[in-house]
Amino acid sequence: MTDPLDDDIPSGYKVSVALPIGLVLVAAGATLVWGVDISIAGIDVDTIGVVGLVVGALGIALALVLYGSARVDRTQRRESISER
Repeated sequence: MTDPLDDDIPSGYKVSVALPIGLVLVAAGATLVWGVDISIAGIDVDTIGVVGLVVGALGIALALVLYGSARVDRTQRRESISER
């Protein structure tokens, strides 16, 4: 079942938001892993940083894949319009 509100948001916008979020997560994760020397009882800051790095990298990869598929859709749409 599709969300009716989802049709109003262009797919390029969704991708353009995902990429900066992934970059911020990678930067924050790298800062926690290599730039912070703090110890909090019961919390491993390095592990949180590694999780941020991994999630950010996956988000960037997903955004690039979705961006590529959005570009293909636009190209196919333009070709079908120009054929008319």
